[in-house]
Amino acid sequence: MNLADLVHHQEGDVRDAGAVASAMQACRPEVVFHLAAQPLVRESYRLPLETLATNVLGTAHVLEAGRHCPSVRAIVVVTTDKCYDNREWVWGYRESDPLGVTTPTAPRRRQPRW
Repeated sequence: MNLADLVHHQEGDVRDAGAVASAMQACRPEVVFHLAAQPLVRESYRLPLETLATNVLGTAHVLEAGRHCPSVRAIVVVTTDKCYDNREWVWGYRESDPLGVTTPTAPRRRQPRW
């Protein structure tokens, strides 16, 4: 048996709440892994509304569909390191590190340190 026999992989547009709910009801999952996103920072500056619709509303659609699907026991939402304060570290960020996004679709402007 391989992984494809154990996992139902679903692709679609998370901005479409009805499609997300239909897919969730059709496959009746116990665990949902939500990895859909527009992850490119520069693209988010160029297309802020599309980015917010995908990343924020899309996540809300997945969570809402899971809330109304009786088979769902857990939803795992995967994010990016771009949500953390950029400390220019050589190592990866941890969940306990401070968040640093001040605006979701514009470059962060650092205040001078006096």
